[in-house]
Amino acid sequence: MDSISISIAQLRGAIAEFMDGVRQRGTRIRVTRHGKPVAWIINQKEHGILERCLRNMRRRGREPNPQGSGEPNAER
Repeated sequence: MDSISISIAQLRGAIAEFMDGVRQRGTRIRVTRHGKPVAWIINQKEHGILERCLRNMRRRGREPNPQGSGEPNAER
Protein backbone atom coordinates (compact mmCIF):
# COMPACT_ATOMS: atom_id res chain seq x y z
CA MET A 1 0.00 0.00 0.00
CA ASP A 2 1.11 3.48 -0.78
CA SER A 3 1.73 6.11 1.87
CA ILE A 4 1.82 9.82 1.20
CA SER A 5 2.60 12.82 3.37
CA ILE A 6 0.55 16.00 3.04
CA SER A 7 0.09 19.22 4.96
CA ILE A 8 -3.18 20.19 6.59
CA ALA A 9 -3.48 22.99 4.02
CA GLN A 10 -3.15 20.48 1.14
CA LEU A 11 -5.72 18.20 2.76
CA ARG A 12 -8.21 21.07 3.13
CA GLY A 13 -7.90 21.89 -0.55
CA ALA A 14 -8.61 18.41 -1.88
CA ILE A 15 -10.10 16.28 0.89
CA ALA A 16 -12.55 14.44 -1.39
CA GLU A 17 -9.78 13.28 -3.72
CA PHE A 18 -7.57 12.17 -0.83
CA MET A 19 -10.44 10.24 0.78
CA ASP A 20 -11.13 8.49 -2.53
CA GLY A 21 -7.51 7.30 -2.56
CA VAL A 22 -7.82 6.02 0.99
CA ARG A 23 -11.08 4.22 0.31
CA GLN A 24 -10.43 2.86 -3.17
CA ARG A 25 -6.69 2.14 -3.19
CA GLY A 26 -5.88 1.81 0.51
CA THR A 27 -3.54 4.79 0.41
CA ARG A 28 -2.34 5.83 3.86
CA ILE A 29 -2.02 9.56 4.44
CA ARG A 30 0.34 11.12 6.97
CA VAL A 31 -0.97 14.60 7.80
CA THR A 32 1.61 17.18 8.84
CA ARG A 33 1.53 20.62 10.42
CA HIS A 34 4.60 22.79 9.98
CA GLY A 35 6.40 19.74 8.58
CA LYS A 36 5.75 17.55 11.65
CA PRO A 37 3.42 14.53 11.59
CA VAL A 38 0.17 15.06 13.50
CA ALA A 39 -2.11 12.27 12.26
CA TRP A 40 -2.62 9.35 9.91
CA ILE A 41 -5.66 8.71 7.75
CA ILE A 42 -6.28 5.03 7.00
CA ASN A 43 -9.18 3.08 5.54
CA GLN A 44 -11.87 1.32 7.56
CA LYS A 45 -10.38 -2.15 7.04
CA GLU A 46 -6.99 -1.12 8.46
CA HIS A 47 -8.71 0.64 11.35
CA GLY A 48 -10.50 -2.61 12.23
CA ILE A 49 -7.22 -4.53 12.13
CA LEU A 50 -5.56 -1.99 14.44
CA GLU A 51 -8.49 -2.09 16.87
CA ARG A 52 -8.27 -5.91 17.09
CA CYS A 53 -4.53 -5.72 17.67
CA LEU A 54 -4.99 -3.16 20.45
CA ARG A 55 -7.67 -5.29 22.13
CA ASN A 56 -5.40 -8.33 22.00
CA MET A 57 -2.48 -6.36 23.46
CA ARG A 58 -4.63 -5.06 26.31
CA ARG A 59 -5.94 -8.56 27.07
CA ARG A 60 -2.34 -9.64 27.45
CA GLY A 61 -1.64 -6.78 29.86
CA ARG A 62 0.30 -4.66 27.41
CA GLU A 63 -0.32 -1.15 26.21
CA PRO A 64 0.83 0.33 22.90
CA ASN A 65 3.63 2.87 22.96
CA PRO A 66 2.00 6.32 22.98
CA GLN A 67 5.02 7.78 21.18
CA GLY A 68 3.99 5.91 18.05
CA SER A 69 7.16 3.92 17.47
CA GLY A 70 5.16 0.73 17.04
CA GLU A 71 6.92 -0.93 19.94
CA PRO A 72 4.63 -1.92 22.81
CA ASN A 73 5.29 -0.92 26.40
CA ALA A 74 4.94 -3.64 28.98
CA GLU A 75 2.82 -2.61 31.94
CA ARG A 76 4.76 -2.54 35.14
